[in-house]
Amino acid sequence: MNGNKAQRARRLICALLILIVLITGCNNAGNNPAVESGSLFEEKEISIQTDFELLSIRKANDKFVCSYRDPQDHSYHLAYTDSKFTKISPILNDAGNLIPAAELLDIENPYGKFNIGARLVYDLDDNGNIYILQYETVKKDDLPYPYGKKMIFAYNKDGVLTRKISIENSDRIPDMQPGEIIAQDNRFIIVAGTGIQMVDLEGKTIGEIAVPSNKAVDVVNKQEQTVSIGRIIDAALINKNEMVILQDQMDRIDLIAYNLSNQKNVWTKTFREHFLPVKIQFEKEQDRIFVASNDKVISFGADGAETGEVIDFNQYAAGIDNSTIMNGDKALAPGYFVFEQPDFMNVYMVTSPIDPQINKIYSYRTLTGNEKAERMAAIEKEQAKKTNVTLFVPFIEYGLEQKIAQYERLNPHIKINLISYRKDAEEFNPAEYSKYADSQLLSNKTRWDIMAVQLLPYEDYIKKGYLADIDQIASEQWIKGKERFFPNIIDSVRVDGKLMIVPARIAMHVNLADKKTARDLPPLQYKWSDLIRLSSDAKKSNSGIKSWSFFGSNGYQFPFTYEEIMDSFQTDLLSAQGSPEGQKQLLTQFLDTMKAIGIKGDHAQPPGDNPLFHLTPFIPSHFPNYIELIGNEKMLLPSPASPKSGKHSFTLQEGYSINEDSKVKEEALKFMLFLIESVDPNNLIFKKSFDNLKEQLGTSDQRRNAIEQLRTIVASLNALRDLDNRITDAVLSRTEQYVNGITDKETAVRTIQDKLREIERAYPGN
Repeated sequence: MNGNKAQRARRLICALLILIVLITGCNNAGNNPAVESGSLFEEKEISIQTDFELLSIRKANDKFVCSYRDPQDHSYHLAYTDSKFTKISPILNDAGNLIPAAELLDIENPYGKFNIGARLVYDLDDNGNIYILQYETVKKDDLPYPYGKKMIFAYNKDGVLTRKISIENSDRIPDMQPGEIIAQDNRFIIVAGTGIQMVDLEGKTIGEIAVPSNKAVDVVNKQEQTVSIGRIIDAALINKNEMVILQDQMDRIDLIAYNLSNQKNVWTKTFREHFLPVKIQFEKEQDRIFVASNDKVISFGADGAETGEVIDFNQYAAGIDNSTIMNGDKALAPGYFVFEQPDFMNVYMVTSPIDPQINKIYSYRTLTGNEKAERMAAIEKEQAKKTNVTLFVPFIEYGLEQKIAQYERLNPHIKINLISYRKDAEEFNPAEYSKYADSQLLSNKTRWDIMAVQLLPYEDYIKKGYLADIDQIASEQWIKGKERFFPNIIDSVRVDGKLMIVPARIAMHVNLADKKTARDLPPLQYKWSDLIRLSSDAKKSNSGIKSWSFFGSNGYQFPFTYEEIMDSFQTDLLSAQGSPEGQKQLLTQFLDTMKAIGIKGDHAQPPGDNPLFHLTPFIPSHFPNYIELIGNEKMLLPSPASPKSGKHSFTLQEGYSINEDSKVKEEALKFMLFLIESVDPNNLIFKKSFDNLKEQLGTSDQRRNAIEQLRTIVASLNALRDLDNRITDAVLSRTEQYVNGITDKETAVRTIQDKLREIERAYPGN
């Protein structure tokens, strides 16, 4: 009896733990954001009634000033206006004589004249005075060079020039190209992508904050005085001595507050991949910093405390214009905000940052009281009529919410609910995620119709019957959709003949080989042993030749070599489970290969060395950089085939499955195919991608042949490689010890086999 009680207690505790994980373990991003955030707006597009190309809008006290370009003569101007551009009154006198750099060649004697460069950079002070950054035109290589001495031209509110201020060159920010100036009572702040320069009213430098570079050195202390590494995207002043900047740190974007007096960081907020801000603006009356991406606007207090999401454009018509997923580089983005108290926010959408123009204006009126309650009730009533499809992802990638919004626009009867285990990839732990997904499935508490499976033990889920067979769902729809894929990719993800995963993105490895050396290789059948033989033959006639180069490495580096060779061997190593002798032979061959390729002197040192074989993951954005070499100096080959089965592997970067218990399988499949097809116009899994590549890059027979070589490689992929760290880690350490002479081959093989058997016992069938 006591044993039964204990057993029941353990079951109860287990159930409670699972329930806690289910309740607290993920983020639900699927309901209407406007309703959840408490903010509802009435959106209205404001028609722009002018033929001018509007570039910017600024507010000083109660007046608005805009800059514009006349499309007839490409001249630049400033004008007084209102928030809707209903009336534009050009500011004339001296401020009406602005020369853009592009017009210098049309001027008979431009030398000594001042120009505004490629874009108009200006500011206003509280008294309505205007400050415009201009450059002296000088002679360089017998041509007018627009970027000579920098000067700030000061004008009164009528456009009459009152003074010229010569700006001292920055010592710590070389080749500075300012994108913004900020006028203060006692100084000017000049902001460029590479740093911030502060000058007094005479133009003398009184402070510099440089993005790190080899030249940015404090000449007094011989130390670099810098902000952190990364291009400055935008900046705004929040008080006399404090500024916030948006800075691109490659893997993230930071919002950083700096004290300009002591040049120290006050606070930092980090934005990850799902929110990529392009604009910041400080509103003094609200004491808030507005940070905008294409999708959303988030606000912060001057102390850095987040005060909430202001608006999600995906829920409004502006989201159609702003979608980078749907519009690419033609997408609009928030450029300026004007708040007209108490209820109106105007958002001015601009084109690309290279040549920003105000393309559209949206006015948002905040709904309150009964009006808000009625709108919320109408939204909830409308939502209740829709078919709900729930998508579960490990974290929110950039563009996913745009795709969902677009799908809902195209299918107004569908509501997509987005659930993420974590909001950001940086918060994400694969092992914890796998446990969470397991607990959902084991407890039969799944709340999803579609699940991203690329980081999960999907083969185990398939064998336990958790996932639906895609071939059995809306067969006509799938037959039509399936035709777009490379059939070998689809067949490779089948388990026991059943298709329960649809790949969305894959990764593969390629070999950019010396054409002369590799000319006799069978392109789809060659192995690592063939490359080692060719390397040895080449060295007989040229002992100084470099055989190998591996992506990411500078000379020989074990981890990069290991990853490329394991990519070929892992498929056969896993197939050899249960066959100790076969596994031993493969491990021996693997160690021999690592040893032969682990000779440091055989590896190229970039950029000077030209190796016989460059092994690398295929990165689509890099392909245009070396397409000209293919067919001339180089051949594009798949990574070497696996040693026993001769297979070419690929990995699943993104893939989706449908819940066997879903009640909306057909709608789930339709949305899943939409998600996959909107990943990338040049997605390797689709046959049409290679027609796209030929249109984009196929300007010669040589280039078209190179694209065909790439197509042949994709068509040869026939093994899905499971990125299971347990397997690779079991082999890695002993392999490195063997290559470095710390252990012998027999000991290394035996130890690796012991570890692989432990994994097989702990995870049977995986």
